[in-house]
Amino acid sequence: MPAFLTPDTWDDWLSPEKLTGDRKTETLAMLEHSSSEVASTIREHIVDRKVSNSRTVDPADPSLLEPVG
Repeated sequence: MPAFLTPDTWDDWLSPEKLTGDRKTETLAMLEHSSSEVASTIREHIVDRKVSNSRTVDPADPSLLEPVG
């Protein structure tokens, strides 16, 4: 399961301290809330197959991100 973080949660997530007890519970709750918040904003659409060909495609081509009809 991917973890989605908002910028205000980065420091808590990247803290090197071992999580135990209440701190562990709080961090997992923060992660669940942050992941739900970010995941709800993700949208998907099908793009042209040329996106997968890094040898012949121009990475600056804006049409790469346009949805395929």
